[in-house]
Amino acid sequence: MGAEAFDAFDLGFITDANHGSARPIKDYEHLMKAEYQKKVQSGVVPVITGFIGKTEAGEITTVGRNGSDFSATVIAAGLDAEECEIWTDTDGVMTADPQPDPGCKDDSSMSFAEASELAYYGGRVLHPSTLLPAIRKNIPVRVLNTNRPDHPGTVINRERRRRQRAGHLDRL
Repeated sequence: MGAEAFDAFDLGFITDANHGSARPIKDYEHLMKAEYQKKVQSGVVPVITGFIGKTEAGEITTVGRNGSDFSATVIAAGLDAEECEIWTDTDGVMTADPQPDPGCKDDSSMSFAEASELAYYGGRVLHPSTLLPAIRKNIPVRVLNTNRPDHPGTVINRERRRRQRAGHLDRL
């Protein structure tokens, strides 16, 4: 199985003309599914750019602050993904800012409402708009650490869940 690079706009990520903070056009999901089916061959792992889109007139746009994370959830929603992974430099969503509080812990699970509230009130892991496409389509978002790929990170769902792991209960 091979990988192939795609610009998000070539797979239907069409935005409004609000350069610097562009948003997908209404019903972009239908276009994205159709373009994906036409252009991504079976067995190919698509590597899709984030942060940029195009207007219907073909002008390149950027989606602004945390645009790559937002692009990831937009694309996940457009393709009805089972899960969206956001790779960052922390072990998921933490209980506090690790800079002044080195004793903080990572949270293995949280609800969309909890994550949205953290983002709204200044948490820097996710921008408030990042979760909106995932919430709309109920797609779990997993926040993972690029520097520690074996760490399970934090799963953000409609509601917290519990799972059995290694003989004990853990929130998922």
